[in-house]
Amino acid sequence: MNIDQVLKFILGVNSRTCKNYAPQDLVLRGDISFGAEEFFENEAKMATRLANFISAFLQISDPLEVYSGKRVADRPLTEDQMIGETLALILGDTKIWSASIFWDRNKFTNRTFFAPYAYKTQLNTRKFKLEDLARLNDTDEVYTKKSYFQILKQRWATNFDQLEKYYMKIKIRFNETGEYLKKFEHYPNYYRAANLDHGHWTTPYFDCNGKVKKWVITYASPFFGWDSLKEKLEFK
Repeated sequence: MNIDQVLKFILGVNSRTCKNYAPQDLVLRGDISFGAEEFFENEAKMATRLANFISAFLQISDPLEVYSGKRVADRPLTEDQMIGETLALILGDTKIWSASIFWDRNKFTNRTFFAPYAYKTQLNTRKFKLEDLARLNDTDEVYTKKSYFQILKQRWATNFDQLEKYYMKIKIRFNETGEYLKKFEHYPNYYRAANLDHGHWTTPYFDCNGKVKKWVITYASPFFGWDSLKEKLEFK
């Protein structure tokens, strides 16, 4: 491999010239990203943390549960909360140029598709843009067709044995005045979620049709919740 030619090609592709290349030419070989998993480990941990938060909430909280006394059940996740969490990822790390939460069909409350997507176009800026990718109706642009989404969905279609089991020690207020704390009696007292190794790294590619027209590498982390019968986990 001629390093000069490689660097000349990489630096020569930009938002204006990328349309002159075939899509497969804008995907680099896998060995070029050697060491990326260690270099971007903190960014991957941020994605895993968010995925695990969603997994925990979906598996622990039940908006239909009925309690005695004055206690009410938690409400389901809202669109504003998911948009805020997505935006928080790119606010918290300058190396992250875009972030999104992809929900599978009919997995988010009252929405067929939902995919908040936050991105920036300048480094070290305070201007961030945000949109819902579910609004795209073109078959080629639907977010569920993305390669990393499909890979994770197929990988976690049936077998969840490898997922990490996180035990919880949750305490809640004894009464509405918060006289003292009491243990949250809920079974199971654990939730299953992915660790860093369960995510998927893409090879470096130039996102010519996307919002961030740069050479990027994507890390995707799966999250899980109960099915409609609350019998087994499913990819969300």
